[in-house]
Amino acid sequence: MRIGVAGIILLLGLSGCARVFNESTTSIKIYSSRPTKLSVEGTEYWVHQKTKINVLRKDSVLAITAATDSVSKVYYLKPKYSFNYYANVFTYGLGFIWDTNEKRYTYRKNIYLNFNSTNKKPDRFAPFQKGSTYWRLSFPWVNSFYVKPSGQPTKSNTGFWGISLGLDHYYKSNKFVSGTISGNMDVYIPIVAAIDIYGDYEVLSTVYGSITDNFQFKDFSIGYGLHYSKNTWLFSSDRTVNNLPSSTFTISKSSESIGLILNGYYRLSDHFSIGVIYRPNFYTIKPFAQFNYEHLISLDFSWKFRLGKEH
Repeated sequence: MRIGVAGIILLLGLSGCARVFNESTTSIKIYSSRPTKLSVEGTEYWVHQKTKINVLRKDSVLAITAATDSVSKVYYLKPKYSFNYYANVFTYGLGFIWDTNEKRYTYRKNIYLNFNSTNKKPDRFAPFQKGSTYWRLSFPWVNSFYVKPSGQPTKSNTGFWGISLGLDHYYKSNKFVSGTISGNMDVYIPIVAAIDIYGDYEVLSTVYGSITDNFQFKDFSIGYGLHYSKNTWLFSSDRTVNNLPSSTFTISKSSESIGLILNGYYRLSDHFSIGVIYRPNFYTIKPFAQFNYEHLISLDFSWKFRLGKEH
């Protein structure tokens, strides 16, 4: 028997997404700067830099007792609704009616035990180590262009697709310098797919390199620096007669510029962050040297991984 999409939605709506997909326990990654003994709901664990524990999902505060040779602290984690509970919106809200048991709850996925802090609510991640270096892969997936091709009116458009590679070096635990090479476009579809374009169309693209100085404050980072970019505007006219191509006319204009670059990111997991990049151009070098304002604003999805082992 075949069950359509509507049938699946109805089944989930009559059961509840959290009830179906969540296990009765959830995992928590715990980081500590020193060897630590944990006591969680009567079970003991040892933390050497990091460990993972499993706890029951429930609607009550989770107490974690952490002890070292010299100090003991108690941290409290409040329960919250899980992603699968909120996924009931896709069942037109029916799942919320049935998702009433403890499986709808979860706790923070990452915590860092900071024994130098008096806060009973732990940080989410351990601080970065001074001297550590990370390589970074990013996808600036939404790109808003404002450019002025030579001899053409101002062009502005928002589209998708981009990729960048970079290195981050932490010269302090809360400061790092970054080098990045990036390529961005304004393709009109948000997913990678083969596309055929007929008739008249324009494409905006850019390639740039940048260096930024960055500040890390818990889960947030902000950076500022300089960039060198090459912007390209492409116009193509593909005329057809009786479904057969008759002529193709193409114009391409490029310029090279320098300017500032600003960014801000929010860290969501060990490796993944989401951020916004603002890259204004102020001075065009080629084809003509002149002061000229342009900009690129990107929504960036970034993953970074440490080079070498932790100390």
